[in-house]
Amino acid sequence: MFALSIIAAHGLAPRRPDDAGPFARATFGSLNPTLKLGYSRPLQQRDLPPLRQEDSSRLVTARLDDELFALAATGCADREPVGRALWRSFGAEFSRAGLLKLASDACQLATPLLLKRIIGLLEKPGGDAAALRAGMLASSLLLLTSSAQALCLRHYLVRVSTTGLRVRAALTGALYRKLLRLSPAAQLASSGELVNLVGADAQRIADLIPYLHALWFAPLQVAA
Repeated sequence: MFALSIIAAHGLAPRRPDDAGPFARATFGSLNPTLKLGYSRPLQQRDLPPLRQEDSSRLVTARLDDELFALAATGCADREPVGRALWRSFGAEFSRAGLLKLASDACQLATPLLLKRIIGLLEKPGGDAAALRAGMLASSLLLLTSSAQALCLRHYLVRVSTTGLRVRAALTGALYRKLLRLSPAAQLASSGELVNLVGADAQRIADLIPYLHALWFAPLQVAA
């Protein structure tokens, strides 16, 4: 208890990332207390920040169930209702992550253009006040774009990974609820296949989520 009180007094007590200020959220500064504590000793369950409400399996499963029921109520004859329900449940946050990736790639493309501008100014013979101001502006923009590119890329990775975890939790919860409703005689798959659906197959879909944006940003990067 004494050690925990010292940790709390020095601001090392775990807290939710949402409780931090805007700068701490942007730079992931809310993780610093947990990282400092993990450097001093092995982390335990009570040392970790509590799970956010929007990440709870109960909530994400309810979101997927609601979309599945809505599709069934409208008489949708979609051959892939689960995929459509997943998109309606988590497509918005997945798309917002794509905007962060687009901003990151734009900043990454601007870096060599700014370097080219700076080198061109340095290669000019002599120099005047206008060239100095242009060089300082290009250098400042280079710093800003590099910082923005790093922040956007990290937030993109966090968002797509979080979306993947939510999709996995929603699929696992929906499958588990479905299995509870079915009688043993109505189940068309063996116990091993059901375990694969809840475990390995749901995990594969979660692992796929972070790479789906490569379908559009990879051709853009090649073209750029």
